[in-house]
Amino acid sequence: MVFLHCGRIEAADVRTVSVLARATLNARRGGGQALLAFVGQDLRRLISFVGLEGVLVFAAGFPPRG
Repeated sequence: MVFLHCGRIEAADVRTVSVLARATLNARRGGGQALLAFVGQDLRRLISFVGLEGVLVFAAGFPPRG
């Protein structure tokens, strides 16, 4: 399992979501799972807007930032 720390992402855009999706895909291909931790509200909204909230999984127990 891989935790992707997103707490320092300040200006998320579609490229940011693409990088996170690629990291998630690579983890799955390797037999693992990637979880997003410390995800701010803006990034959460962007992930939802592009329709990847079912693909990019938020880790429980990590409070959102921002």
